Amino acid sequence: MPTIIADRTEKLCRGEFDGGFEKEDGLSIPPLGQPREEKKFWFQRRQGYDPNAIATQPSVYDDVDIKDQYAPRADWENIHRFDPLARWTWGEEHKVIRKIDWRIMLWVAIMFTAMELDRANLNQAVADDFLADMNLSTNDYNLGNSVYALSFLAGEFPSQLLAKWIGPDRYIPVQIILFSIVSASQFALNSKASFLACRSLLALLQGGFIPECVLYLSYFYKHHELTIRLSFFWTGMFTADILASLIAFGLLHLRGVQGYAGWRWLFLIEGLITGIIGILSFVMLPPGPTQTASWSRGEKGWFTPREESIMVNRIIRDDPSKGTMHNREPITLKLLWQSLTDIDLWSLYAIGLTFNIPTFSPSQYLTLSLKGLGFTTFETNLLSIPYLVLKIINMLLLSILAEVTGQLAASAVLFQLWCLPFLVYLRVVDTTHASKWLTWAIISLLLAAPLAHPVQVGWISRNANTVRSRAVGAALYNMFLQAGVVISSNIYRADDAPLYRRGNSILLGILGLNVQSSCVSKWVPGDVEPQYSKTPSNIGQFNDSPSREEKTDKSLQVVALPSSEQLESPMSPSSMTAVAMLASAALASALCTPETFTSFLADKAEATVNFAQAVPQNGSFGQGSANVAFPINATQLPALCAVGINVKSSENSSYNFGLFLPDETWNERFITTGNGGYGGGINWPDMGRFSHYGFASMSTDTGHISGSGDGTWALNAPETVIDWGYRAMHGSVVLAKEIITNYYSANEGIKYSYYASCSTGGRQGLREIQLHPDSFDGISVGAPAWWTPHLAGATLWQGLYNYPESAPTHIDPSLFATVTAEMKKQCDPQDGLVDNIVSDPYGCNFDFEALLCTSSNSTACLTAAQLTTLYKFYNDWVDTDQEFVFPGVSLGTDASFLMSSVSTLGSDFFNYFVFNDTEYDFTQFTYKDLQVADAINPGNASAHDFDLSPFMKRGGKILKYHGTADSLIPTGSSVYFYRKVLQTLRPKGIDLDDFYRFFLIPDMGHCSGSTTGPWYLSGGSQSLTGATHSVPRYEDAEHDIILAMMKWVESDEAPDKLIATKFVKDNAAAGVQSQRPLCVYPKQAKYISGDPNVPESWECKSLY
Repeated sequence: MPTIIADRTEKLCRGEFDGGFEKEDGLSIPPLGQPREEKKFWFQRRQGYDPNAIATQPSVYDDVDIKDQYAPRADWENIHRFDPLARWTWGEEHKVIRKIDWRIMLWVAIMFTAMELDRANLNQAVADDFLADMNLSTNDYNLGNSVYALSFLAGEFPSQLLAKWIGPDRYIPVQIILFSIVSASQFALNSKASFLACRSLLALLQGGFIPECVLYLSYFYKHHELTIRLSFFWTGMFTADILASLIAFGLLHLRGVQGYAGWRWLFLIEGLITGIIGILSFVMLPPGPTQTASWSRGEKGWFTPREESIMVNRIIRDDPSKGTMHNREPITLKLLWQSLTDIDLWSLYAIGLTFNIPTFSPSQYLTLSLKGLGFTTFETNLLSIPYLVLKIINMLLLSILAEVTGQLAASAVLFQLWCLPFLVYLRVVDTTHASKWLTWAIISLLLAAPLAHPVQVGWISRNANTVRSRAVGAALYNMFLQAGVVISSNIYRADDAPLYRRGNSILLGILGLNVQSSCVSKWVPGDVEPQYSKTPSNIGQFNDSPSREEKTDKSLQVVALPSSEQLESPMSPSSMTAVAMLASAALASALCTPETFTSFLADKAEATVNFAQAVPQNGSFGQGSANVAFPINATQLPALCAVGINVKSSENSSYNFGLFLPDETWNERFITTGNGGYGGGINWPDMGRFSHYGFASMSTDTGHISGSGDGTWALNAPETVIDWGYRAMHGSVVLAKEIITNYYSANEGIKYSYYASCSTGGRQGLREIQLHPDSFDGISVGAPAWWTPHLAGATLWQGLYNYPESAPTHIDPSLFATVTAEMKKQCDPQDGLVDNIVSDPYGCNFDFEALLCTSSNSTACLTAAQLTTLYKFYNDWVDTDQEFVFPGVSLGTDASFLMSSVSTLGSDFFNYFVFNDTEYDFTQFTYKDLQVADAINPGNASAHDFDLSPFMKRGGKILKYHGTADSLIPTGSSVYFYRKVLQTLRPKGIDLDDFYRFFLIPDMGHCSGSTTGPWYLSGGSQSLTGATHSVPRYEDAEHDIILAMMKWVESDEAPDKLIATKFVKDNAAAGVQSQRPLCVYPKQAKYISGDPNVPESWECKSLY
């Protein structure tokens, strides 16, 4: 039972004490979090969930009068991370839990799968005439199962005690290797004696495995978290049964190979598989939360010091008894006797004896029954799979139901009630004359009953009040369970075959007994179900006085707590918080001076302060027309400090960056935004939008001042080109983090760092994480100009397609609207909905010749020569050997931007970045010029490193988006980048969806805007107005890509889709015109039915 504090905790959490926090030695105890017991699972959604709220729950450690009684032992393995004053947020806690799930829980389930594979493969062997080959009867088979169960039972206690003594992390791998050897040796079975001996030895070595794993998991999880995870743990067992059937389908075909039966190969090969898992378990099982560092798991281990602190303190607060024993401490005879005589748990042990018998007996005879019904060996193995899948689903649902409702006994009864009608059918119907498929369905549904095992094991764990009771209790429960297996193995007898009416009658009687036992156990003193109230007003603790190991009175004791009059300070926590915020804001405003920031840069000779200016609430800031790239100021800002810093990067170059530092609304997070084209200027507008979220935001001018299409500054300026390429971004990120940490010195520093931008800004973000994976925790990039030389070359080439104007191939700009209209006319219906949006340009089968001039249409049309130009523009650029160079523009994209004239985004790159020559004649551009550019890669700017695994491994997340009507950077470039990353990481076993998700936005142009389609996500360069932030009226992670990025990083909840919004005339005040889901590539939104302007009318589907 969790030990937590009594009725004043509700007031303490709400800040209702006039006296404020308790004080000890003059130090204030930090505030505690509101209990959130109603959110038991990660997939539950709640209104008002705040990842930044304090998650630390009230416990005995918050009461100065009693906390010393519950202090962990000095030799507890986690004592160095124990801190009663430690506080953390829900976002941090959930992130840590997800990490534990992946690192610990998953491997424990894999180990269980291995054990079950060796334990249950006898069922598949029987389907391959094992009994006939070994000259055994069904009674001999029953005897083998009974011997196994009794030996398993006998091995429980010794194995559990050994594991507690030397540590589960050491014992379990050895245990797996040993029983894998025995399992594989069954290849050589030759008699009834050898069969029984192997079954006995196998069980003795496997005994204790399950309670060892449960004990091990309790080191990492709270009580209420264990139930659902134990259901996943037992999912491993059923997964093994499914795998066993599938593997057996293949291995049993080996019958006759080298003259051996198929079942012999089955035992040998599956034993070898288990042995490999046993060896790997030495690496995958750390001793405990703070002991993950090793030669095999890395010098720093799996968890940071902060994560270790969260793990240790949330566990010990939930159950202080976990600090009473070291994880390698043996259970003495005295402690063992105390645990055995803990009669409060015995009613639960009794349930374990009989609860599973109604399904266990039929399951042991499933393969024999199916063979008796006339199914072949291989049909029998395959027909053993469906009920296992349904059983997994039912077990998980039952576990969830038990935790959500808190009704553990009632949930256990549901298991029995499920079995009732199917057992009645088997008892009264002559299945030898019924349809074999109907009989198979009835038996399968019976065996698919929602297993209550995880619920009951969790019930034992939370009612055990000490580590030794938990260890011994888990073993005792499993011993009773195995005793039930012995009973089960002897209910169906040979003289009762084939209908087993007597056996089914016994099963019905046991079922009725189970229902009564579960109901009685709900009210047995000491074994009552733990009731978790929604508020802590009635929470108490189990009293183990005089010591926690020598229990004398296990009744519920309410801790007497001081009244509000006894508390010292007259200020409540909420008042203190408000005052603290005001004081922080006043302090921040006072600190917003050049002198402050100069002091921060005292040891940075290369850095100087340009300005530091306090901006009032609803004020504006920017550099106006002097900032050519971003002449529009950020407006309606929160109160903040605007800072400008200059950094000398070489003898001949320097760069500037700007900071917006919110006064009182800082969310302890940092965000960087980028630039566009070749433009040089600080992106104050996007910084302003991001400051509304609470971010401290930063942007750099990359070392020069210019418009986005002006690359002349690069002439004779190689160091400035390097600043533009990557150096200014990285240097600004590093220095900005240091300044922010100093500025908000009263806080714990920056919790998370993010990046959001588009176009060149997208390239900057990708390049930064390629070169410096630790810079950001998450990035959101739109239409990234990642392949710098090829994009510039393609931009120049596309302009030259239509050059010169006197050429017969030239298309007059007045015809571009005709071209776009024809593309929408043909392609729009092909995506399943006529809405003036080409939703799937890659799926459109476009007939270019429909634009060809005819006798009836000689004006709004193209000649054959012009048609060749158009064809090249909308298709990939290839070299003389027809090798891919760069993608063409997507169908449906307006060609005006790139084909009206030659863009300086292409010509300036080769004039000034590549050849550094004002006389370079771009009209003579050839593929060889691009090869020169590739070799130079000016400024090391191109983000073509497709191995993003370093960023993934440090936990980084990428959200990328691209409009399908982008006339500046072809959509195909982002698709090509995605595929190259996929080709690079897939051989490493990395699933891109784990850290990188890509969304296509139909009909959106470059970074933003669409005449018809929904496009707004609040991404970089997506401002509606200077004052608009997030998605008005839809400020959530489903509609806002910035919030989606934060949620993925901080709560490990990846977006399966985003919803784009189109406001009327792109004016949020005018209301929503339409919304549409954006799907994770390669899926796309497909119209189903209903109003196409609402997202519910669409679904994400793989179209190819």
